Amino acid sequence: MAGMAGRAGRAGALALLVMTTPLIAQTAPTKPSTLAFDSVNAVIAALVPAKDRANYRDIKLSAQGKELQVDADVRMSAVPGLEMFGAMGFAHVTGIGPVNVIRPGLVGWQIRSIEVAGASISQSLWSPLLRKGTKRADNVVPVPVGAWVKGVEVQEKGLRLF
Repeated sequence: MAGMAGRAGRAGALALLVMTTPLIAQTAPTKPSTLAFDSVNAVIAALVPAKDRANYRDIKLSAQGKELQVDADVRMSAVPGLEMFGAMGFAHVTGIGPVNVIRPGLVGWQIRSIEVAGASISQSLWSPLLRKGTKRADNVVPVPVGAWVKGVEVQEKGLRLF
């Protein structure tokens, strides 16, 4: 799924959920800013490297309660470590987890569950792939933001930064 996408470093394609110009701006807005999921979806799709675009379709962010849900159709043979699912061709992949500020200038999407074609995948299978891809010792996908971001909330229509 997200973190397993592309040579481990493709944890980015799905999981670089919120890397947009407003996020990395260093000047704080005068009031909290909400990035609509529709806008972020388009940016994320554009962030997928050209050579990998054929392996991902329909990347979509949404709220699952107070957590971020990322959905995409992923060519399973292109996911390192999950090549055994290659016969599935494209499969619908869903990742869910909270988004929090890790430190000034960095937020993180903590993936807590992944489903492939509606079936839950054991964390013991996807977690090592995600950790390798993010070069972290946890299941967090880090996303650079402006140092002004002190908090982030997943809301029904988008990500609220304050």
